[in-house]
Amino acid sequence: MIYPTDIKIILHGSVGESTGDPTTLLTGPLVMKGISTSFYMDTSALNGPLQIELYDGDEEIIRICDFASYSQTEVNTFAYTFPLNGIRIGGVLGMAVRGDGTYTNVTALNTTVAYQQ
Repeated sequence: MIYPTDIKIILHGSVGESTGDPTTLLTGPLVMKGISTSFYMDTSALNGPLQIELYDGDEEIIRICDFASYSQTEVNTFAYTFPLNGIRIGGVLGMAVRGDGTYTNVTALNTTVAYQQ
């Protein structure tokens, strides 16, 4: 299906570590065409899980970062494009950053979403 609307881009500054519901990025319905984000943490030399998850409402749709063990202190960037029809979001596009509590100041930075609405 070809969507007759322009592709829009939104920049969301930062999403801190989530202990509950995901942080809302956009309200649907929409078609996500791509996403990029970086993460940063203050703590070094610790090992533990780290995930950046995307949600449609309260349902997880994709993990754009999923480390079983991570122990660096630097910015890491992830960028994904979704070809053809993209990913349909019927409700709210949300993002959650999850760790096991051993990291300090885990944050997803400069999240950019390309979408059609």
